[in-house]
Amino acid sequence: MEHHRDFGRWLEDIVIGDVYHHGPGRTIAEFDNVWSSLLCMDTSGIWVDRHMAERLGHPACPVNPMLIWGLAVSMSIPDVSGKGIGNLGYDDLKVHKTVYPGVTIYSRSTVLEVRASRTRPDRGPVYVLTEAIDQDDEVVLSVKRRTMVMARPVSANQRETPDA
Repeated sequence: MEHHRDFGRWLEDIVIGDVYHHGPGRTIAEFDNVWSSLLCMDTSGIWVDRHMAERLGHPACPVNPMLIWGLAVSMSIPDVSGKGIGNLGYDDLKVHKTVYPGVTIYSRSTVLEVRASRTRPDRGPVYVLTEAIDQDDEVVLSVKRRTMVMARPVSANQRETPDA
């Protein structure tokens, strides 16, 4: 027998005020920081040049916040946008704390808004606050994200039949 894991939530299953704790966490290695920065062509030496980072007062190269942002949002996909059809935008990205390699990042999202589309009843926008949290439960980064999520499909058994 074949089993399928249901990935994501339908629009109707997302409730304003709900908090989703995403996991598993991810411990960031120095390599992750260098690789991510270079892959994204972020040429600021602070992420990859320990000597420069130390001259600027850091004990080591800080982790590029874009890596933390990517991890936090990616961790949220199964809970927030697994049944999504597209991101609509990101707002209010804030870095709350400098992170260094060796830190483990977790993520949580709080549902701020959810509604059915005014023009397409098979979907609706969802607005969440996603926070990256370190192993000490401190918020290190936050971002608000809007995504379009599919509504639960109407099965043939649920469709109204015309009166005879």
